[in-house]
Amino acid sequence: IFKNFIAPKAVKAGDPFTVGMTAVRDVDGQVATGDPICKAKIGKTLLRRWNPPVAAGAAARSPASCSWLVPKKIGGKTTKGKTIVGGLTLIDGSGLHPVVESRSFSVKVR
Repeated sequence: IFKNFIAPKAVKAGDPFTVGMTAVRDVDGQVATGDPICKAKIGKTLLRRWNPPVAAGAAARSPASCSWLVPKKIGGKTTKGKTIVGGLTLIDGSGLHPVVESRSFSVKVR
């Protein structure tokens, strides 16, 4: 069961940004743990990850998260005013019933 999703509404060109998600297994109510699958792009250009994805942690109840660095330019053109679109999927196979939760996002570059 999806619990929460965190994403900024806008980011500054040249800065990093992070999205995060927490999910709970409906069978036992435990926080889902696992590695996130993350993608983000501006137009057709995939963004470079800023840090490796962070797995969700049950002990700390930490969300799975992914970070990217927003480029100032793509193909010689500014990214200001463009929209970043992407998604984060969390897969937890540790329980009797695997949890797969996906959320998409869109973030404006300012």
